[in-house]
Amino acid sequence: MKSIRSTSFFGWCLVATLAACSSIYGQSRQPAPPKEYDVQIRFRIRAALTQWLDRFDEMNSYLREQRFVRAPRPADEPEDTDADTITGLVPSDSARKLLLHPSVESILLMPRGYKLPAGNDRVKVQMEIIDRHLRERQKVLHDQCVERLTLLGFHESVGYDHRSYTRILGTMPASDVPTLLRDLRTLPSGWLVPQTPIAALPTPLRNSSPIRVIEVLPAPDGMPPLPEPAAAPVGADERHLLKLSPEARALSTEKDATKTVRLEAILARSPDDEDRTWELSIKQAAVGAVIEGRIGAVVTINLRNVQIADLAKIEAISAVRLPRSGEIPRRPNDGAVLPNVLAVTQVDKLHRLGYRGKGVKIAIIDGDFAGYESLVGKQLPAGTQLVDFTAMRNSSILPDPMPSGQAMGQGTQCALAVAITAPEAELLLLRVDPSAAHQVLSIAKMLNEEPVPFALLQLRAQELTRDREALERRRSELLAERKKAMEGLVFEEGETILPEHKKRFEESQARLKKVRQDLEELTKIELELNQRTERFLKQEGQLALV
Repeated sequence: MKSIRSTSFFGWCLVATLAACSSIYGQSRQPAPPKEYDVQIRFRIRAALTQWLDRFDEMNSYLREQRFVRAPRPADEPEDTDADTITGLVPSDSARKLLLHPSVESILLMPRGYKLPAGNDRVKVQMEIIDRHLRERQKVLHDQCVERLTLLGFHESVGYDHRSYTRILGTMPASDVPTLLRDLRTLPSGWLVPQTPIAALPTPLRNSSPIRVIEVLPAPDGMPPLPEPAAAPVGADERHLLKLSPEARALSTEKDATKTVRLEAILARSPDDEDRTWELSIKQAAVGAVIEGRIGAVVTINLRNVQIADLAKIEAISAVRLPRSGEIPRRPNDGAVLPNVLAVTQVDKLHRLGYRGKGVKIAIIDGDFAGYESLVGKQLPAGTQLVDFTAMRNSSILPDPMPSGQAMGQGTQCALAVAITAPEAELLLLRVDPSAAHQVLSIAKMLNEEPVPFALLQLRAQELTRDREALERRRSELLAERKKAMEGLVFEEGETILPEHKKRFEESQARLKKVRQDLEELTKIELELNQRTERFLKQEGQLALV
């Protein structure tokens, strides 16, 4: 049988699946932006007074092209040539296009009609800074900005997606938000000049005004104002805890030291495939931790909760968080079957020409294949097989339950669509966890015939060997105990049975009964171990299908 290896198909398969998992790596779920923003624009026109108005009109013309509507002002009021801000309204999809004009330096965005709270009530803000450096240098700029913002009462969030160090998220007093529109290098300022001269600032912060976008993120209706956060740890021995998301920090303080957790560590940079220093650092800091996989800078790790803080101490790690799901919400009509689908798509013409997928193997990657078994040999080809990549993560080597709870999962529906299109093709269903994008990368490498080591499968093999050895040791102990108990039931011929002999007999009977019970329990353990071994061998065999 031939399997599809062409660049066009393989690219389609990989891209389609990674698109479904994209939120794992680079996105976090957040409310949709408002339809329109109230916007303040800080601009700078470098021109002599005689040319200033011409440049200003040219900038205004560009802003209007982006559907910016300037706030009303008296018609007879002349333009203030000393002004450096204008306000108005802009659609959300055009807001960041305002920055493309060379005279626009920064913008402050708030949902239309939103009013900042009075005084020192805290509000959530996100800022976007200039992106013109390599990753290591960009991180330095990011950290310098956060340090500068702290002087204005800003508290950085923990464990958020910094988008390659171009985004800053946190809370600050509402009264200080408009101040951010100014050049951060000049803040905080004294009576007339900055407290720290720009020339005295470190690079790259010194080189240019860093903040381009300030966006206020109001709390949903009905939520109380954001409280003043507790003082963040600043001691040298605790600063690493700032890398932990709130959920990860809560897990790190739980009293159950034996609890195993699954987390994502975000590396400061994406290492090359040959670079294993990050892996060595993790294994040294968290002895016994199992690295489930890596995609880009995101490493999925299984470790004990008491090791989370040690993980955060690793310099190469910039954040630690719970795994993020890559599931995409489905619309009400998703999966609806169109009438005459073959005719609508004109696939029926291909079928009449004999193109029905014969001799072709198609892999379908998804997280939910519920209900596929009952369709095999009916609506799905008879040779359809499922390879479940979630099973190796569990000591039982049993797969995770299908997430939807529906009679037919999304992946099953996709398989049905493929079966209609290519009824004579062989289907291979590859189930992954939507929060484990590294599994998709492993599948891509396997389809490309690259060697893929599965650390979790190796761990399961070690567990089976360890448990088998422990079972045999226990069996030997029980057999020796049974032999000893049997000796207490034997008497010499003609021996007088004394009271102490009777007591020994009863004790031996009780011990023998206990040994028999333990052997029965051991038989159950052996049966479960044999079943695990069968599932392990089945998993190995399934992986060979890919």
